[in-house]
Amino acid sequence: FALRALGTFQYHSGDYQKVIENGENALAKGGKRRPFAWLSLLAAVYHRTGQAAKADELLRELEILSHTDKKSLYSLAMNYAELGRADEAVAALEKCY
Repeated sequence: FALRALGTFQYHSGDYQKVIENGENALAKGGKRRPFAWLSLLAAVYHRTGQAAKADELLRELEILSHTDKKSLYSLAMNYAELGRADEAVAALEKCY
């Protein structure tokens, strides 16, 4: 949790390379279990750094997780909002509700 909090701080500070390093390490250590919080944060970072293919890959993973996990669905809604996909963001939030 502390590393994820650090990643969030780095994200808001604009240190995207550090977020990518920490996030990719966390995902690699997680094995088959891919923490939704890192997927969401990395998707946002990849989007901001112009790496659309990587961002889309992680969003697809979040979309799959969101079918069974409301926290993943909320994170997905936040990613949609950041991408300007307002209708999808609102629909995801309504499902959360």
